[in-house]
Amino acid sequence: MNTINLITPTNWLDLSNKQLKFVSKLFMSEFASARTNFLTHALIFFTKIKIKQVDSLSYRLKVPKHISFQISASLLLTITSNLQWLLDEVTEVKPLRSIAFAKPVNYRLHNTNFEVFLAVENYYIAFEQTKDPVHLNNLIACLYYLPLQKFNEKKIQKRGKYFKFVPIHIKYTVFLWYSGFRYIVSQKCPDLFSSNKKSSSQSKIVIKDHILGLIRGLTEGDVTKTNNIYKTGTWTALYELDAKAKEGREFREKNPQKK
Repeated sequence: MNTINLITPTNWLDLSNKQLKFVSKLFMSEFASARTNFLTHALIFFTKIKIKQVDSLSYRLKVPKHISFQISASLLLTITSNLQWLLDEVTEVKPLRSIAFAKPVNYRLHNTNFEVFLAVENYYIAFEQTKDPVHLNNLIACLYYLPLQKFNEKKIQKRGKYFKFVPIHIKYTVFLWYSGFRYIVSQKCPDLFSSNKKSSSQSKIVIKDHILGLIRGLTEGDVTKTNNIYKTGTWTALYELDAKAKEGREFREKNPQKK
Protein backbone atom coordinates (compact mmCIF):
# COMPACT_ATOMS: atom_id res chain seq x y z
CA MET A 1 0.00 0.00 0.00
CA ASN A 2 1.46 3.34 -1.05
CA THR A 3 1.35 6.33 1.27
CA ILE A 4 1.15 9.86 -0.07
CA ASN A 5 2.01 12.78 2.19
CA LEU A 6 0.40 16.11 1.44
CA ILE A 7 2.60 18.77 3.03
CA THR A 8 0.84 22.02 3.89
CA PRO A 9 1.58 24.98 6.18
CA THR A 10 0.39 24.44 9.75
CA ASN A 11 0.05 28.06 10.90
CA TRP A 12 0.14 31.63 9.61
CA LEU A 13 3.85 32.03 10.29
CA ASP A 14 4.57 29.10 7.96
CA LEU A 15 3.15 30.90 4.95
CA SER A 16 5.60 32.04 2.29
CA ASN A 17 5.04 35.38 0.59
CA LYS A 18 3.48 33.60 -2.38
CA GLN A 19 1.18 31.56 -0.15
CA LEU A 20 0.16 34.62 1.87
CA LYS A 21 -0.81 36.43 -1.34
CA PHE A 22 -2.96 33.50 -2.41
CA VAL A 23 -4.71 33.19 0.95
CA SER A 24 -5.35 36.93 0.91
CA LYS A 25 -6.83 36.57 -2.58
CA LEU A 26 -9.18 33.88 -1.27
CA PHE A 27 -10.40 36.24 1.43
CA MET A 28 -11.12 38.80 -1.30
CA SER A 29 -13.00 36.26 -3.44
CA GLU A 30 -16.46 34.72 -3.42
CA PHE A 31 -14.99 31.75 -1.55
CA ALA A 32 -14.55 33.83 1.62
CA SER A 33 -18.04 32.89 2.80
CA ALA A 34 -17.85 29.23 1.75
CA ARG A 35 -15.68 27.27 4.18
CA THR A 36 -15.32 24.07 2.15
CA ASN A 37 -14.50 25.83 -1.12
CA PHE A 38 -12.07 28.19 0.63
CA LEU A 39 -10.12 25.36 2.27
CA THR A 40 -10.22 23.17 -0.84
CA HIS A 41 -8.71 25.93 -2.99
CA ALA A 42 -6.05 26.53 -0.35
CA LEU A 43 -5.23 22.80 -0.30
CA ILE A 44 -4.91 22.70 -4.08
CA PHE A 45 -2.58 25.70 -4.10
CA PHE A 46 -0.39 24.45 -1.25
CA THR A 47 0.00 20.88 -2.54
CA LYS A 48 -0.38 21.37 -6.32
CA ILE A 49 -2.86 18.49 -6.45
CA LYS A 50 -5.74 18.33 -8.91
CA ILE A 51 -9.22 17.48 -7.70
CA LYS A 52 -12.15 16.39 -9.84
CA GLN A 53 -15.56 15.50 -8.49
CA VAL A 54 -16.72 12.03 -9.56
CA ASP A 55 -20.12 12.12 -7.92
CA SER A 56 -21.72 13.47 -4.75
CA LEU A 57 -19.81 10.99 -2.60
CA SER A 58 -16.35 10.83 -4.15
CA TYR A 59 -13.53 12.77 -5.76
CA ARG A 60 -10.52 11.87 -7.91
CA LEU A 61 -7.19 13.31 -6.85
CA LYS A 62 -4.03 13.64 -8.95
CA VAL A 63 -0.92 14.24 -6.90
CA PRO A 64 2.22 15.39 -8.74
CA LYS A 65 4.45 12.42 -9.65
CA HIS A 66 1.74 9.94 -8.59
CA ILE A 67 -1.12 8.23 -10.34
CA SER A 68 -4.63 9.55 -9.75
CA PHE A 69 -6.83 7.86 -7.19
CA GLN A 70 -10.32 8.15 -5.82
CA ILE A 71 -11.28 9.18 -2.29
CA SER A 72 -14.54 9.73 -0.49
CA ALA A 73 -16.02 13.16 0.01
CA SER A 74 -15.77 12.65 3.77
CA LEU A 75 -12.03 11.92 3.54
CA LEU A 76 -11.46 15.05 1.45
CA LEU A 77 -13.35 17.03 4.07
CA THR A 78 -11.09 15.57 6.75
CA ILE A 79 -7.98 16.54 4.78
CA THR A 80 -9.13 20.10 4.19
CA SER A 81 -10.10 20.47 7.87
CA ASN A 82 -6.37 20.47 8.66
CA LEU A 83 -6.36 23.98 7.18
CA GLN A 84 -9.18 25.22 9.40
CA TRP A 85 -6.70 27.53 11.14
CA LEU A 86 -6.93 29.78 8.07
CA LEU A 87 -10.52 30.57 8.99
CA ASP A 88 -9.93 30.81 12.73
CA GLU A 89 -8.19 33.73 14.43
CA VAL A 90 -5.23 35.17 12.53
CA THR A 91 -2.10 34.62 14.58
CA GLU A 92 1.43 35.74 13.71
CA VAL A 93 2.07 36.65 10.07
CA LYS A 94 5.27 37.59 8.26
CA PRO A 95 4.55 40.57 5.96
CA LEU A 96 5.34 40.66 2.26
CA ARG A 97 8.95 41.59 1.65
CA SER A 98 7.89 44.60 -0.40
CA ILE A 99 4.82 46.38 -1.78
CA ALA A 100 5.34 48.75 -4.71
CA PHE A 101 9.07 48.86 -3.84
CA ALA A 102 8.34 49.89 -0.24
CA LYS A 103 9.75 47.76 2.57
CA PRO A 104 7.97 46.85 5.83
CA VAL A 105 8.97 47.69 9.38
CA ASN A 106 9.84 44.83 11.70
CA TYR A 107 6.94 42.34 11.69
CA ARG A 108 6.54 42.73 15.47
CA LEU A 109 6.93 46.51 15.28
CA HIS A 110 10.24 46.46 17.12
CA ASN A 111 12.21 49.68 16.56
CA THR A 112 9.03 51.69 15.98
CA ASN A 113 7.65 54.46 18.17
CA PHE A 114 4.28 54.44 19.90
CA GLU A 115 2.98 57.09 17.49
CA VAL A 116 3.30 54.51 14.69
CA PHE A 117 1.25 52.01 16.68
CA LEU A 118 -1.45 54.62 17.36
CA ALA A 119 -1.71 55.54 13.67
CA VAL A 120 -1.84 51.90 12.61
CA GLU A 121 -4.54 51.14 15.19
CA ASN A 122 -6.60 54.01 13.83
CA TYR A 123 -6.50 52.94 10.18
CA TYR A 124 -6.75 49.24 10.96
CA ILE A 125 -9.98 49.67 12.93
CA ALA A 126 -11.31 52.16 10.39
CA PHE A 127 -10.82 49.68 7.54
CA GLU A 128 -12.18 46.79 9.59
CA GLN A 129 -15.39 48.72 10.18
CA THR A 130 -15.89 50.43 6.83
CA LYS A 131 -13.95 48.29 4.31
CA ASP A 132 -13.00 51.60 2.68
CA PRO A 133 -9.75 50.93 0.71
CA VAL A 134 -8.53 54.44 1.51
CA HIS A 135 -8.02 53.35 5.12
CA LEU A 136 -6.16 50.28 3.90
CA ASN A 137 -3.88 52.45 1.78
CA ASN A 138 -3.14 54.60 4.83
CA LEU A 139 -2.50 51.49 6.91
CA ILE A 140 0.16 50.41 4.43
CA ALA A 141 1.65 53.91 4.46
CA CYS A 142 2.17 53.54 8.22
CA LEU A 143 4.01 50.23 7.91
CA TYR A 144 5.82 50.28 4.55
CA TYR A 145 8.47 52.81 3.52
CA LEU A 146 10.46 53.66 0.44
CA PRO A 147 14.21 54.22 0.91
CA LEU A 148 14.99 57.22 3.17
CA GLN A 149 11.33 57.63 4.14
CA LYS A 150 10.41 57.91 7.81
CA PHE A 151 7.12 57.93 9.65
CA ASN A 152 5.37 61.28 9.52
CA GLU A 153 1.82 61.35 10.82
CA LYS A 154 1.02 64.46 8.75
CA LYS A 155 2.02 62.73 5.49
CA ILE A 156 0.20 59.42 5.96
CA GLN A 157 -2.79 60.24 3.79
CA LYS A 158 -0.59 61.69 1.06
CA ARG A 159 1.66 58.63 1.12
CA GLY A 160 -1.38 56.36 1.19
CA LYS A 161 -2.28 57.51 -2.33
CA TYR A 162 0.97 55.91 -3.54
CA PHE A 163 -0.58 52.49 -2.85
CA LYS A 164 -3.92 53.29 -4.49
CA PHE A 165 -3.38 51.06 -7.53
CA VAL A 166 -1.81 48.10 -5.73
CA PRO A 167 -4.08 45.01 -6.15
CA ILE A 168 -6.51 44.72 -3.25
CA HIS A 169 -5.40 41.21 -2.28
CA ILE A 170 -1.81 42.45 -1.95
CA LYS A 171 -2.95 45.31 0.26
CA TYR A 172 -5.10 42.98 2.34
CA THR A 173 -2.00 41.04 3.39
CA VAL A 174 -1.11 44.08 5.51
CA PHE A 175 -4.47 43.87 7.27
CA LEU A 176 -3.78 40.18 7.96
CA TRP A 177 -0.27 40.99 9.18
CA TYR A 178 -1.51 43.57 11.67
CA SER A 179 -4.33 41.26 12.77
CA GLY A 180 -1.59 38.79 13.66
CA PHE A 181 0.36 41.49 15.48
CA ARG A 182 -2.71 42.30 17.58
CA TYR A 183 -2.92 38.61 18.45
CA ILE A 184 0.67 38.68 19.68
CA VAL A 185 -0.09 41.78 21.75
CA SER A 186 -3.06 39.98 23.31
CA GLN A 187 -0.76 37.11 24.29
CA LYS A 188 2.02 39.26 25.72
CA CYS A 189 -0.23 41.96 27.20
CA PRO A 190 -3.34 40.00 28.25
CA ASP A 191 -4.85 42.78 30.36
CA LEU A 192 -4.39 45.57 27.85
CA PHE A 193 -7.37 45.01 25.55
CA SER A 194 -9.33 42.55 27.71
CA SER A 195 -12.23 44.96 28.06
CA ASN A 196 -12.24 46.06 24.40
CA LYS A 197 -14.44 43.50 22.70
CA LYS A 198 -15.00 43.80 18.98
CA SER A 199 -18.37 45.18 18.05
CA SER A 200 -20.02 45.68 14.70
CA SER A 201 -21.64 48.80 16.14
CA GLN A 202 -18.32 50.58 16.73
CA SER A 203 -18.09 54.01 15.09
CA LYS A 204 -15.29 56.43 14.28
CA ILE A 205 -15.89 58.31 17.52
CA VAL A 206 -15.26 55.05 19.40
CA ILE A 207 -11.99 54.68 17.49
CA LYS A 208 -11.04 58.18 18.60
CA ASP A 209 -11.89 57.34 22.21
CA HIS A 210 -9.85 54.15 21.91
CA ILE A 211 -6.76 56.03 20.72
CA LEU A 212 -7.17 58.84 23.26
CA GLY A 213 -7.67 56.26 26.00
CA LEU A 214 -4.31 54.66 25.18
CA ILE A 215 -2.60 58.05 25.32
CA ARG A 216 -4.28 59.03 28.61
CA GLY A 217 -3.26 55.69 30.07
CA LEU A 218 0.37 56.74 29.76
CA THR A 219 0.16 60.50 30.32
CA GLU A 220 -2.24 60.10 33.26
CA GLY A 221 -3.87 63.36 32.21
CA ASP A 222 -0.64 65.35 31.95
CA VAL A 223 -0.74 66.62 28.35
CA THR A 224 2.83 67.90 28.62
CA LYS A 225 3.96 64.25 28.47
CA THR A 226 2.20 63.57 25.15
CA ASN A 227 5.12 64.24 22.80
CA ASN A 228 7.42 62.05 24.89
CA ILE A 229 4.82 59.30 24.86
CA TYR A 230 4.66 59.43 21.07
CA LYS A 231 8.41 58.87 20.88
CA THR A 232 8.37 55.97 23.35
CA GLY A 233 9.11 52.55 21.85
CA THR A 234 5.96 50.65 20.87
CA TRP A 235 6.53 47.67 23.12
CA THR A 236 7.73 49.80 26.04
CA ALA A 237 4.43 51.67 25.88
CA LEU A 238 2.36 48.50 25.45
CA TYR A 239 3.97 46.77 28.41
CA GLU A 240 3.41 49.85 30.57
CA LEU A 241 -0.24 50.06 29.52
CA ASP A 242 -0.67 46.37 30.26
CA ALA A 243 0.87 46.82 33.72
CA LYS A 244 -1.54 49.66 34.47
CA ALA A 245 -4.49 47.62 33.19
CA LYS A 246 -3.40 44.70 35.39
CA GLU A 247 -3.17 46.96 38.44
CA GLY A 248 -6.67 48.25 37.72
CA ARG A 249 -8.06 44.74 37.32
CA GLU A 250 -6.47 43.52 40.56
CA PHE A 251 -7.79 46.56 42.41
CA ARG A 252 -11.34 45.91 41.16
CA GLU A 253 -11.08 42.25 42.11
CA LYS A 254 -10.05 43.18 45.67
CA ASN A 255 -12.61 45.97 45.90
CA PRO A 256 -15.66 44.73 43.95
CA GLN A 257 -17.89 47.39 45.57
CA LYS A 258 -15.76 50.18 44.06
CA LYS A 259 -15.94 51.13 40.39
